[in-house]
Amino acid sequence: MALPILEELPPEIILAITDRLTCDDKKALSLASKTLRKHVAADLFKHIKTDCPLPDHHILQSILDKYGAIDPTSGKETWYWNDSPASVWARNLADVPAMQRLLQCEGLPNCTTLSVFTTLEDAAFGIPHGLDVGRFLYARPETWDQVKENEVMHAWRQASAELWSDIARFFRGEGLELINLLPRYVAGRMWQANVMEGFNSTISEMPTFIYNHANRLECLNIAADKRAHLGKNALRLTPHTMPQLKTLRLENLCITSSLKEFLGAPSPSLESLYLYGCAASGYEESSPEQSHNPTWADFWETVRKNNPSLKEVLYQNPRSRQLHDGETIGEDENSIVWPYVELGFPYGDVRDCKQVNRQRLAAGDDDREFQLLMEEIARRQQITLY
Repeated sequence: MALPILEELPPEIILAITDRLTCDDKKALSLASKTLRKHVAADLFKHIKTDCPLPDHHILQSILDKYGAIDPTSGKETWYWNDSPASVWARNLADVPAMQRLLQCEGLPNCTTLSVFTTLEDAAFGIPHGLDVGRFLYARPETWDQVKENEVMHAWRQASAELWSDIARFFRGEGLELINLLPRYVAGRMWQANVMEGFNSTISEMPTFIYNHANRLECLNIAADKRAHLGKNALRLTPHTMPQLKTLRLENLCITSSLKEFLGAPSPSLESLYLYGCAASGYEESSPEQSHNPTWADFWETVRKNNPSLKEVLYQNPRSRQLHDGETIGEDENSIVWPYVELGFPYGDVRDCKQVNRQRLAAGDDDREFQLLMEEIARRQQITLY
């Protein structure tokens, strides 16, 4: 019996055809025969999800061999292990290489983004009962010697070190998404991790071990949990780093002097800036030492004057500040009430700085600078059209 005409075509022609098909059409074509499946399969799957540590009796390797997708059916791991896994990647040490190959996107050429979802706020690798993860980890900063000591002493710290070390060593993709990078909550006295010294120290040191080395990074998204806002001492970016950055998205944090300096350095590549749930750090008359924090007017003026390629700016804040008696935003219905806040200690709640808000609203330059920026953005977009 003669082979179907499609199976007689060279693989290059089949691949050229599949490049023009939708995903559903590719799936339909792959069902026609084993030969077509072999040619098309590598282009079918763009996402793979698996539990870590990899459970016993898994079929990951056979799935990778077939370029398929894995359906996570194992139950959620509990906090405390009766028998600790051999690795953060798998219960069985022999399965670790399969996960490391997965990090290198072997056999899955269309999987280019790695999403790492950690559950340190819910679970741990052998943490004694009653010990609070966030409080234990972020109560105070650690020196590198203390980091190394804790990674030897605590199994869950060993697992965390192995996780990041292997990602740095093996990952060959284009996108990296870190979800729940740090614990969001602290139990015990209900202290929030976001007001703890060690937590903010970890965030502020991230340029040293991440941002300063991201020379080809094009998109950066830093998102704090909406119930664990990052304050004035957290976010830090170094000027003249990330030279190819095109998109910057920030969520649920305070604009900082460091952020203003970063955007104040020449940024010829930045095209889009998104702020969601962000606020300026306020200060009361009783705390004049905090007055170095940038106002919204300072921030928007810096953005406008130092980012010539910027063509899109979006600001959204679902937590709009309420106007008090005698306060108005003027005749322009598009005016925005720009928020100034501080974090309450020790609970990490976001509190309006009422006096600063009144002063800045009366001055009006926060919204004036934003409107100037929007006019400049509109002008640049108009030039681009022609």
